[in-house]
Amino acid sequence: GGSDIFEGCSKLTLICVPEGVTEIPSSAFSGSDYLENITLPASLKKINAYAFTNCEKLNTPSLPDHLETIGDSAFSGCKNLSNPVFPNGLKKIEEYAFYGCTKLTSIDLPDSVETIEYRAFYDCSNVESFVYPKNWKSGGSDIFKGCSKLTSISVPEGVTQIPNYAFSGSDYLRNITLPSTLTTIGDSAFSGCSSFIQFTLSANVTQLGEYSFSGCTSLERIWIG
Repeated sequence: GGSDIFEGCSKLTLICVPEGVTEIPSSAFSGSDYLENITLPASLKKINAYAFTNCEKLNTPSLPDHLETIGDSAFSGCKNLSNPVFPNGLKKIEEYAFYGCTKLTSIDLPDSVETIEYRAFYDCSNVESFVYPKNWKSGGSDIFKGCSKLTSISVPEGVTQIPNYAFSGSDYLRNITLPSTLTTIGDSAFSGCSSFIQFTLSANVTQLGEYSFSGCTSLERIWIG
């Protein structure tokens, strides 16, 4: 699709995507500034790039159980979107996917998520909590940059590694609880966490990646044990 196909269609407030559809095309509904509700089919596996960008009135859709990928900027600028229930089969959230979704207050990701890319939740300024997915393997920088209310995160027991760039640029993050099972902290995992003051590192950690704590300008002490 092309961008802004339905821009200015002031009476188009509801769209139903039929069963059998597996992907929402790129830019399909971007700029649909009057769209309030969309029904997605159970067959859906992927929401492609810019699919709902700047749909400022869009209410939170029910994300189907088989959805695996939320594409680049798919919901960026959707200022009315609040706390979607992410399905248990979700694997990938691409860059800028929820950029500027200022009505989000929590990000509750299922353990199936393996990849969260660059600035996926950038400037979600009202997010207060993040549920860490146990199978997260690949990160991107500045995922939570500008999330000014996200000051504390707990990484659950069972997690053995923090991905590269996982929390880089999380400029308001003050506290993080790390599990005793942790052995590896990836490259730049906490770089630029300028509000960090102190944290406890398990004695089981055997590998610290390059620049893992660079730019933590407020860091005063690290407890090991």
